[in-house]
Amino acid sequence: MDPRKVSSGDFPSAGTAKAQLHFLLNYAVLAPSGNNAQPWLFRLTEEGLELVFNRSRALSIVDPDNREMIISCGAALGNLEVAARYFGYQANIQLGSFLGNSDSLAKVTLSKGSLPTAHDISLFKVIGVRQTNRSPFTSEKISEDVLIQCVELAAAFTVEFSYHSDEKTKSEIAKLTMFADKHQFSKPWFRVELASWMHSNKTAGKDGMSAYRFGLPDVFTPIASFMIRTFNIGNRVAQINKRKIEAGSPVLGVFATQSDQQNDWVNTGRALAHVLLVLTSVGFSASYLNQSIEIDSFRRRLRKEFNALAYPQIMLRIGRADQAEFSVRRLVDDCLID
Repeated sequence: MDPRKVSSGDFPSAGTAKAQLHFLLNYAVLAPSGNNAQPWLFRLTEEGLELVFNRSRALSIVDPDNREMIISCGAALGNLEVAARYFGYQANIQLGSFLGNSDSLAKVTLSKGSLPTAHDISLFKVIGVRQTNRSPFTSEKISEDVLIQCVELAAAFTVEFSYHSDEKTKSEIAKLTMFADKHQFSKPWFRVELASWMHSNKTAGKDGMSAYRFGLPDVFTPIASFMIRTFNIGNRVAQINKRKIEAGSPVLGVFATQSDQQNDWVNTGRALAHVLLVLTSVGFSASYLNQSIEIDSFRRRLRKEFNALAYPQIMLRIGRADQAEFSVRRLVDDCLID
């Protein structure tokens, strides 16, 4: 079944832990991921669940260390945690590789928890409607209380979340992003990799990005893929993103960690999932500005811009916009391994 069409009333409250975790995965797979690659696999046992990085979905050009893909896997884990709390369970998570498998990221077991709080319920209710929205945002400001809540949620995962709305910072980030866009699109292999993930929402694979990412209807996806692969459109993309940052982004948010290892990336994803759900619950959207983090030299400049010792992991534009088209999702059973 399409994960977005699952009814919470079908949760197997009297079922086995394996059946309950299988059901909760319908919410995990709705997490965001780079290029909508959905790089997660799950191994279910009678005792619990293992989260595994699907290396076949790696982005070897833009993400050679698999940092962003592992963050995406962490976001799936974060969604699962939120869903478990809604149904009165605690997701007990042990991070790290297991049985010598370096692609194994975490183990999860369930234990009986307390009744969900109003906060738990509000986050769960928007898992299915959260979406990445690449439109320019309105100038409406976000409540300081909401942003502080995001800071506190991220800190629970040992992740720093900072937010920035001053024009000077936005201008500097706009320039850095513009240079990063031009740098990336000037590389033929970057364009080939990006184009390979341009898929119509009607394809059987249920992954990748439609032409919507570039402001075009889904039907133009094959044309968009050809254009990206064949021509350097970096200047145009750079100018569009610069305008979005300077005039269509009330707030920029940055997730950072004190070290830069696998568990930091997983925890960044968990924090990201919770923050995005908080923003969605109050009617705001986000889209990614990771270009300057994906290039090592630009990432170092970004650390200097924020006078930070921490490692930037994810950058977001945050604001309010009309609902965008939902990206497609693979079925849970397509993400299971023995």
